[in-house]
Amino acid sequence: MKKRVSVIIPTYNFSQYIGEAIDSVLNQTYKNIEIIVIDDGSTDNIHVVLGKYIKNGQIKYFYQENRGPGVARNLGIKNSFGDFIAFLDADDVWRSDKLEKQMKLFENPKVGLVYSDMEFFGNNFHFKKYSEMTKRFYQGEAMMELIKRNFIPVSSVILRRGVFDRTDYFTEDFKNLAIIEDYELWLRVAKIFEIDFIPDALVRYRIHGAQMSHGRARNYRSLAFLYKKLLKDSSFPRSCFIIYVRYLENKLKFFIASLFNL
Repeated sequence: MKKRVSVIIPTYNFSQYIGEAIDSVLNQTYKNIEIIVIDDGSTDNIHVVLGKYIKNGQIKYFYQENRGPGVARNLGIKNSFGDFIAFLDADDVWRSDKLEKQMKLFENPKVGLVYSDMEFFGNNFHFKKYSEMTKRFYQGEAMMELIKRNFIPVSSVILRRGVFDRTDYFTEDFKNLAIIEDYELWLRVAKIFEIDFIPDALVRYRIHGAQMSHGRARNYRSLAFLYKKLLKDSSFPRSCFIIYVRYLENKLKFFIASLFNL
C-alpha cells in the first residue's frame, strides 16, 4: 500500500484562491493523502469557501491567531498522520502528477527532502519558470550549495516525517526570520539528509498583488540574521568562507535598502 502524504496548506485571507489549491490536491493521481488547512487568523470569507470541503470530509481545518506561515505549518504537521509531509501555499496549485513523480525518489532511504521546479502564472512576470531564475538545482549532499542561496520552492517540498525527529520543526522566530523560515529549515535538513528533485515544473506559483510583501530591507535583515546564526552554530562548518561572505553581503544590502526605504 502507498504511504500516506499529509498536505499542509496555511492560509491568510486567500479565500479567492484556496479552493483551486485544494482541488489540485484532490485531483492528484497519488491518492493516499490527507489535506490539512491551517487558517492563520483570516478575516475574509474563508469559512464559506472551505465549508463544502469540511462537510465532505475532504480536509481537516484548524484555526489559529495570526502568527505567520511557519507557525501555521507546524500546527499542521503536529495534527497530521502521514508518513510524508508536503507543503502547498493557498495561492499556488499542483500539477496532477506531482506527488506520484516525487514519491518515487524516496525509494532512496538517504533522501529526506524532494522538491521540483515550478512555473509562474497570473500577473505578468519576467520569468516563466523558477529554473530560469536559479539557473541550477542540486541534489544529494547539497548543503554547501544551499548555503549560497535558497533554490527550494516551499510549495514543491515533500519531507519524510522522520526528518522532524532530527531537525525539529519550522522556526517560530517570526521577528528575526520572517519570510525565510522555510529556508532555515531546508538548511537543517540538508545538513543531515540528502535531497533530490524533479526537474519538471510540478507547481504553479501564482503572481498577484495580494501576496505577502515585507520589503527588501526586512528580507536582507532576516538573511543576515540567519547567516550570523550559522556562524555561531558548531554543527555547521564555522570556517566556511561563504557563510561569512553571505552575512556581510546581506548586511550591506540591508543598509542600502534601509537608506532608500526599499
